Amino acid sequence: MKRFLTITNSIFLVVVLALSFASIVSINKIRAVEESAALLVYVSEARSALSVFMAERGVYPNGERLILGKENAAVLCVGEDNNTVSGFFSSAQECNGKVVMRLNEAAVTTPLLYSSKGSSYSMDFILAHPLGAYKIRGDYCATERGIVVGRCG
Repeated sequence: MKRFLTITNSIFLVVVLALSFASIVSINKIRAVEESAALLVYVSEARSALSVFMAERGVYPNGERLILGKENAAVLCVGEDNNTVSGFFSSAQECNGKVVMRLNEAAVTTPLLYSSKGSSYSMDFILAHPLGAYKIRGDYCATERGIVVGRCG
């Protein structure tokens, strides 16, 4: 009788451990999907803000390998007129016009690397988990023309 309880307890322990492991794997997958979805929303919002900037100024803001949301690229600002400085700033207080997007308020951990010389732009980012039409995990490039697999340039 004692041996039967030991075998039963062992089987129960194995089942509990298997379910715990499956739960942890499932939670990690949900978090990765959630992070990828938040990143794609952020990329979409940044692309929209850049389109607004282009419509207002006729060019995209200059920048070379700026990490959006950090340091000198916390907000995107369109100056109140053509004589007012427009582009990326460290804070909204530096903007003498309208803030098109507060890049530092995004809830994403993956950086967007922005580059532009005026007539076009590129944003490199890494998708941690495939999601929807984005079937491959890894490097992506967002431009004014869309989002493609691989690094920009």
